[in-house]
Amino acid sequence: MTESCYLNQLPFHFITDAELDTLLCTDAWNCVSDNDTFREFLCDSRNCDAVRNLNFNYMTEDQFNSTFGSNIDIELGLFHVNIRSLNSNCVRLYQYLQLLAVHFDVIVLSEIWTTNINFYVNSLPHYSFYYDIPLYSKVGGVGIFVSNDVKHEEIVEYKLASSACNLIENVWLEITKNHKKYVIGGIYRHPNQQIDNFKSSLEAVLNKISTRRYPCLIAGDINIDLVKCDSNRKTMEYVDTLLLNNFVPTIVMPTRITPRSATLIDHIYYYEGIKPYEFLKIVSGNFFCDLSDHLPNYTLLINTTAGGKATRPLIRIFSENNKEKFCSILQSASWETVYNQNDTNVAYNNFIKILTDAYEQSFTVTRLSRRRLKDKPWITKALKKAVELKINCIKNG
Repeated sequence: MTESCYLNQLPFHFITDAELDTLLCTDAWNCVSDNDTFREFLCDSRNCDAVRNLNFNYMTEDQFNSTFGSNIDIELGLFHVNIRSLNSNCVRLYQYLQLLAVHFDVIVLSEIWTTNINFYVNSLPHYSFYYDIPLYSKVGGVGIFVSNDVKHEEIVEYKLASSACNLIENVWLEITKNHKKYVIGGIYRHPNQQIDNFKSSLEAVLNKISTRRYPCLIAGDINIDLVKCDSNRKTMEYVDTLLLNNFVPTIVMPTRITPRSATLIDHIYYYEGIKPYEFLKIVSGNFFCDLSDHLPNYTLLINTTAGGKATRPLIRIFSENNKEKFCSILQSASWETVYNQNDTNVAYNNFIKILTDAYEQSFTVTRLSRRRLKDKPWITKALKKAVELKINCIKNG
């Protein structure tokens, strides 16, 4: 591999020397590190204990891995970034995610754009992709990659309508992990729109969700600068709407940094549900990363109960019924998309998709039962029968 190939993997390789010098100058970073306006506003004006106790940091991937890479029980992990064209930055996104020690359950992408969007449905291994793109422009859109290790389905009842004066794309999912349900929302709100229109439509959805018992996480590039919450009345009213519906912003410091400004326009909101899990701790932050001109964000729900990580692993059950179901799905599948293709690569991809879909439907991921967890691998069926026989003999004298 040539030297230039190695250089392409270095952070900030794709920006000019002048841009790097500007980005790393002392004044620019001081603008970020000293800009705690929004957190102070929430804590002082709204007495928001959830934000006061929030563990928020800017992190490199090495700092993140050393903090969360081991001995941390992550109940749910969400990653968000304004990707500015999935077609252009898919490979770089995948490479960056590979650097992180945490396997995120949900990856929300803003500004996925419309270019070749269908080609990226299977771009992240072991994830399913849901997306919403603009109808009359290639710019914008939002997508959610959700891990196949959790159960998931799209829900449309929370869908926000898009119009000329309220131009937005959004996706809503219901996922189940560790027998707990969560509502996940991904939103991209186009810039230069009226805040009132968006606030009114979002408030109706937040009100519906806040009456349910399930926790909710909403992420996206909202293009409302929360740093201005104490100086802009519309922004303040928008934050009030979030808090009145029990949604707490978890990203509290700037996410888009230029030589002349530092704005907090990429948001993640968390609603803990009617019956919150007291053992959960919220950890969030921004990554120092040049995937795009926005910093990626993360929010982790950390399990703080004694005993460390959950010991019941996720498994697939290969019972006879599930095997029969697998065979039945394959027998009834339509293979025309494989045999009628002249391109062998397309035919192979269609073949693999049919097999993968049948496999996922037949052998769904489930949590190992507490009873089976107690099983020891050396205890065979014959030994179990012998133990039962001995117990029965003792009982019967």
